[in-house]
Amino acid sequence: MGEFKLPSGNTTNRSFELDNLESIFRFHEKYRDLVIVYVVICLFICVFGAVSNSICLISIYLYPRLRHRGNILVGHLVLLNVVLCSTVYSLSSVSLLLRGLRWLYLPPNFCNWVEYYYFCIHCLVWHECFLAMNRFIAVMLPHHYNRIASKRAILLTIFLGYLVPFTLNVYASSTTVPTFSANPPFGGCLFNLHSNTIFQVIHGVLGVYIPMVVIGVAYSIVCIRVLVTKLYLKQKLTGSMKRRVIMAQMLFAAFLWFCLTYLPQPILTTFFKSIYLRYPISYFGVRWALAFGSSTSSVSVVASADSFQYDRDP
Repeated sequence: MGEFKLPSGNTTNRSFELDNLESIFRFHEKYRDLVIVYVVICLFICVFGAVSNSICLISIYLYPRLRHRGNILVGHLVLLNVVLCSTVYSLSSVSLLLRGLRWLYLPPNFCNWVEYYYFCIHCLVWHECFLAMNRFIAVMLPHHYNRIASKRAILLTIFLGYLVPFTLNVYASSTTVPTFSANPPFGGCLFNLHSNTIFQVIHGVLGVYIPMVVIGVAYSIVCIRVLVTKLYLKQKLTGSMKRRVIMAQMLFAAFLWFCLTYLPQPILTTFFKSIYLRYPISYFGVRWALAFGSSTSSVSVVASADSFQYDRDP
């Protein structure tokens, strides 16, 4: 019942994996009620998120002020949040529940499904990154905006937003030693301790942290530029300028919200994993935050799109 197949002679690794599984079962038995509460709340958040994001997606299609080429990227971002809420986080919570059932045999490659999990999250982050670059160019380099606002450029942007995540996670599925395995305390599918450490770093840095830095820098510059312009004018703002101020504030707030809901899980898992053993509720809390972030972040992005005016939108 080990998480991944080991050479028959490697008794040390096999014993390590069996000890891990036994530890996982003990935690599930000790905190069974908490696990059930986690799954119920997570599924509720996912249903709420799927509905709220679907409403945002329909609004982009039906509301005249939102229905233009410039918001294709926004609509695509909302669609990814629908996918995350309806499949990724819901599957994650259910798979964690299954992991604690001693009588249920889970195949050695059970954690391979996490490649889909990370693919979707990486797609979301990279599309957020390209949307941030789009907004940055529109505000800071408006004369060059038409170059990235054409139909071909937008389709290329969407394609690139899938290419990097696809490449990262296809490689993860092709390695000899499985990249992901069940980890204590509750058996969540995380990086296998015996997999390529260099790839683990690349997977996190290229998949999430580099695009997040770009998003933060882009939105910070946009926000500072708009607010400095507001202070420099020292007069009553025009309607267009008011919309730009609102847009900049919403985009920056959306980025901060994204960081607050997404970053706690990887930070605790990487640097403070022992906190899960002392405070098991923290293990579930950071996962609730992930799901809640995807459930609510689209609202501010769509609202900022309504305030954002494209000077050269065809």
